[in-house]
Amino acid sequence: MAELEVVTQETPAEEGAAGAPGAPPGPGRTVKLAIVGGAVVVGLAAGALGVAPRFLHSKPAAAKSEPTAKLEAKSGESDVFEIKNLVTNPAGAEGVHFIMATLAFESGQKGATDYLRNNEALVKDAVVTTLSSLTMDDLSRPDARERIKTMVSGRLDGLVKQPGTFTVYLPEFVVQ
Repeated sequence: MAELEVVTQETPAEEGAAGAPGAPPGPGRTVKLAIVGGAVVVGLAAGALGVAPRFLHSKPAAAKSEPTAKLEAKSGESDVFEIKNLVTNPAGAEGVHFIMATLAFESGQKGATDYLRNNEALVKDAVVTTLSSLTMDDLSRPDARERIKTMVSGRLDGLVKQPGTFTVYLPEFVVQ
């Protein structure tokens, strides 16, 4: 491994020049400090508002649903549950191709989307299992999106033991 040598060259500081030992900071240094300080404040604010709630939010144990949840029809209301940016490989792709999808699930039955939220790992597994079972030929068919929606909906209906519970949307779907 080659060694890296750092060479620095010292230049005599002019009297009263910015950056000279004992000299007051010049306007350029003050502006740089203000920019760096501003960036740190913005980064901390973004972290506090965007990232911290994800780590601090915990679901109470009592909110978990039983795997055979009883679902009731709602009166004209619907709720949507979304899973963003799931990535998997199609069947037979050997790592050359991938699928990225965002899925949204809607139901008019009371408690159905809450069940999905409380069992997100099961839902993700069902979706990834469905997507990874498809070949590139399956994914390149003109009706591929509709077939995926039907397959995922059927698999989720099996989880809640009630057919026709969910409408599946694919707001983002990429095959590469």
